[in-house]
Amino acid sequence: VDVSHCSEKAFFDILDTAQAPVIASHSGAARVHQFANRNLSDQQLKRLAANDGMVASSSSRHSLPPTKAKTPPSPTSSPTG
Repeated sequence: VDVSHCSEKAFFDILDTAQAPVIASHSGAARVHQFANRNLSDQQLKRLAANDGMVASSSSRHSLPPTKAKTPPSPTSSPTG
């Protein structure tokens, strides 16, 4: 069962009844960045670990916290603009 899009209540309901390891196929840690209710709280991560489950973290630019770093120039742009 994949819990990446579950509400917190559904997440815990699933883990309470799961008879096999559960996966969060594209989630992350809410402590790092809260993203569309997809990233998991510390409590959820601990329960998933206790279930021998797995988190496959997402590193798309939308699921990571914003940064102040400048975007590097594309390889096709000239140094002078």
